[in-house]
Amino acid sequence: FQEWIPLKNDPYFIILPKGHRLTSRDCVTPADLMGETVFRSTDGTGPELEKYFEKNGIIISSTLTANSDHTMIHMVKQGLGIGFLPELSLEGFLETGEGGVITKAVVPPLHRVLGVAAHFDGSPAIARFITCLKETLQ
Repeated sequence: FQEWIPLKNDPYFIILPKGHRLTSRDCVTPADLMGETVFRSTDGTGPELEKYFEKNGIIISSTLTANSDHTMIHMVKQGLGIGFLPELSLEGFLETGEGGVITKAVVPPLHRVLGVAAHFDGSPAIARFITCLKETLQ
């Protein structure tokens, strides 16, 4: 049978250009986002963000899309708006220092669930593969 197996909650962070009014905060709340221009990726995360904005009463001045996380980070770096990206998307940029942006946690938190859809028939190989995926993402 086919089954969805959640593997990891991947939290979103807000990315801000250096010098933005919110960079001095420990975390960012929905009220802080009112009137901001927000970038989002074209990777399908739009509905998650829309639900988050609506649930928390966030009214943004405009929403822009970027074709890649790399493009979004560079547009934010230039002060064209702020962005929402999941932690796994930010890892490479933050580790190398290439990003040139500030990240802040958002409260209440927003996350995506990473998982795998598997046709699981009790095979030990599939069970081991799923265990390895979970261990890798921990």
